[in-house]
Amino acid sequence: MAMKNQHGATYSLEKYLISININGIHVRVELGGQLGYYIDILACSTKNLTETLRLIHQLIVPAIQSLCHGVALIENIMRPECVQNLVPPRYRKAQYVPLQQLKQALLSVPAETMYDYQHTWDSVSDSGKLVLRAGFDLARDLLSDDDFREVLHRRYHDLYNLAVELQVPPENNPDEEENSLSNAVESGKVDPSFSGIAKGVETVLQRLKIIEQEIRDLKQEIQGMRYYEHRLLIELHRKVNYLVNFNVHVEGRKVPNMFYFVQTENYSRRLVTTVISGMTALRLHMLCEFRREMHVVEDQVGCEVMHVDNTVVKCLAPYMTKFMKLVTFALKIGAHLAAGMGNLIPDLSREVAHLADSSVMYGAAGAVAAGAAGSAAMGRINGIRNQNRRGDIQQDLRSAQQWVVDFLRDRRCSTGKDIADKFGLWRVRYRDDGHIAWICRRHMIVRANEIIEVPI
Repeated sequence: MAMKNQHGATYSLEKYLISININGIHVRVELGGQLGYYIDILACSTKNLTETLRLIHQLIVPAIQSLCHGVALIENIMRPECVQNLVPPRYRKAQYVPLQQLKQALLSVPAETMYDYQHTWDSVSDSGKLVLRAGFDLARDLLSDDDFREVLHRRYHDLYNLAVELQVPPENNPDEEENSLSNAVESGKVDPSFSGIAKGVETVLQRLKIIEQEIRDLKQEIQGMRYYEHRLLIELHRKVNYLVNFNVHVEGRKVPNMFYFVQTENYSRRLVTTVISGMTALRLHMLCEFRREMHVVEDQVGCEVMHVDNTVVKCLAPYMTKFMKLVTFALKIGAHLAAGMGNLIPDLSREVAHLADSSVMYGAAGAVAAGAAGSAAMGRINGIRNQNRRGDIQQDLRSAQQWVVDFLRDRRCSTGKDIADKFGLWRVRYRDDGHIAWICRRHMIVRANEIIEVPI
């Protein structure tokens, strides 16, 4: 059955399918699943993605919502190849990515890689026959201009808040004001004459110039954000280095300083964001401490913690809060630490999200991890810090570090060889400043000219 409505659209109705032609956009609305639990909206047009999506959100989605009261719709992005080739529904069941997941992935990478970030698609086979090859699409080709700019603005907002926390002084940013996108050229019919064709060519060229300018503006905006991230990363590393080298007299830095816990549940591993009395089956892990390149060590054995009691909680809880703050900030910038943690625990960002808005994250404990801990020149964040609190933070660090020393000694893991076997870390001294660090085998090799091994 076919019909027209007041929008000038042509509708074709079939079982489980509505085909719509409106304003040069061809749309297929397919009801899927045995119980109709999902709806696929496929659209193709010569118009750009943003215009097409706006029509879908203004016309198609409200109509669906009006028929599905009380049902929450979760928006996913289908693989473009499935739309172009009208791949049957049974083959495209897994060929989509949730919109919010893609946005979150963009937020988790460094600014310099946002423009060229790729989402990968798995291959699809049927009875051994290849239906869809593995492939990829650029995230900016999957998102509308509105969605991509929303991600950029959220990134700016996160970086601004981080700059406040890290006490990075503001500076005038020539790219701060949002670049306005011009849509001045109206599409129209081309007069079939030489002058009309010339005018049509001129219109096309003008459109290309607008698109090129928008791309330049977008790249310039990302470049500005990249510089912003660089400044924050320098400050982040400065404070992390303070943490790594804090209280070097505890056992002469004979054990690593940066540690975290992982709990095994049903053959999966989860990062422990807080320690609670009574917890069992935890594993202690250590980070490679190489300056400005701290990261999770792959295939690290670690050391089992059989039981957490009140004494352990008292020693470690403050450190854990500060460590999770470090990870949260690193996630904002896309630093090495966050990347490693993300690979270890895929849902890390959700694990620490509640900390980002918590009072724990602000006030006296204000800077990254315990890098906030001892800097006497931290100034003020949301008010003037008091001296007593700074002393408390230093004591928190000493307690955590001493616990690690005692724990490893009790587990007979106190020599350099023991730590190398359990954690894949070696004790070195930097040639330039003489500081001690525990670093991984890869850094031992690629940074050999910067360090001297100092075994225990």
